[in-house]
Amino acid sequence: MITKIWVVSIVLEPLLLFVIADRHEVGIGLNISRILQFVVVSYLFFKLLFRQSFWISERGLFLFKPYSTFILYTYTATLCSLIFGLYPVSSLLSESRDFIEYLNSSEFRPIIEAIIIFYQFIYFFILPLLFLKEKADFDFFFKVLFFFLALHFGLGYIDFILNLGGFQLIPRHLGDGVQVGLRWHGIAGEPRDAAIYNMSLFFIIAVYSIYKHGQITKINPVFLFFLVISMLLTFSASFVVGVVIAAGFIILIYLPGRSLTTIVNYGAVGVVFSTAMFFTIQNSPRLVDYYESYRDFLFYFYQNPHIELPYLIKISFNNVYPMIFLLKDFFQNLNFYSLLFGYGIGSSGVVNQDIYGEFYNPNNQFVRIIFEYGIFGSALLIFGIKLFLKRTCKLLDRKDRNLMLMLTFIMIGGILAHRSNVWMIWLGIFGAVSVFRHRLNCTRAL
Repeated sequence: MITKIWVVSIVLEPLLLFVIADRHEVGIGLNISRILQFVVVSYLFFKLLFRQSFWISERGLFLFKPYSTFILYTYTATLCSLIFGLYPVSSLLSESRDFIEYLNSSEFRPIIEAIIIFYQFIYFFILPLLFLKEKADFDFFFKVLFFFLALHFGLGYIDFILNLGGFQLIPRHLGDGVQVGLRWHGIAGEPRDAAIYNMSLFFIIAVYSIYKHGQITKINPVFLFFLVISMLLTFSASFVVGVVIAAGFIILIYLPGRSLTTIVNYGAVGVVFSTAMFFTIQNSPRLVDYYESYRDFLFYFYQNPHIELPYLIKISFNNVYPMIFLLKDFFQNLNFYSLLFGYGIGSSGVVNQDIYGEFYNPNNQFVRIIFEYGIFGSALLIFGIKLFLKRTCKLLDRKDRNLMLMLTFIMIGGILAHRSNVWMIWLGIFGAVSVFRHRLNCTRAL
């Protein structure tokens, strides 16, 4: 039973329709998934309390060792930043001191962020090795996943079609009932959340294929069509940025050394998809307004980020101001250290308090990683993910190994554009699948 509760909790985690309260109401973002997570963690705590042991595959722990190295780096970088006096302090300290607001203040929230990093590593990377061991466990996970995917796309398209007639069916969150207008979002929350979630589905579908067949099979073309269309219909700036980042990874890391035929094929796909994105952007007043607002004001923001912000910029400036802070600190104070190693955990949310009057993390994960962990930390994270893939894909042939690398870049490009923990969930599942397939092959060899 506890395995089933854990499975439902991680499948629901990135589906933000099920958010029932935000951090301003209860101190942390609360959704149905996290209520289930509390049940799972309580169960494990009591098992440990009564000295009951757990068995986790050593091979599985070996797979995630690169990411544990990155986590160790984040804590070390934060400690060094504090020791050297480089960790930023907001000029606008929180005036109110009730419990909920103190939890979300720049003085305390970074501590919560440090706890979250360790918690997510355990829950999304290590617990799959504990709960997903047998075929029945994996079958149940994918059954639950595909049920909610059917709900996601079925309700998503019904909602979009009804929106054409002025009727809005699905809010972004159950807890606030806010509608998002004529933009595709399914049950993943806001359109930008849906776009990034849908980008990650290429990866988890490939993982399912590896689980079932030991190799990657072709994706259903009908599903592929509706998947791509859904991402375009989100009209999300985060999606556009995610595609650009993913394309950068593919061009700089994946394509070098490939055959000319492979490069031409990927180039052709890129041209077709870029054309579709261009027409989508041109027909989205929201995306055009974003572009024109930043084009007209960006230089003034760099000179004085505290000027009055137009609405479209104010709702996204939390993704820009940390980079302005970083560049000014580098050029004016010659702060090479923070550019290379970062300011530390939670620091991007602290500097955003100068703009918003409260601790406010960037939605753009690329900005957050560069600001908090620096160039070195960012490179360490990418290297760790590549090393993880090298270890998990050992049983695949060369073609499938290359394909998994590309699908990972697509997923990572998305989450760097807009923060989401879906990548950790899918990598955790892939790690468990890799251990299962390895054990299966060893059994057959006997």
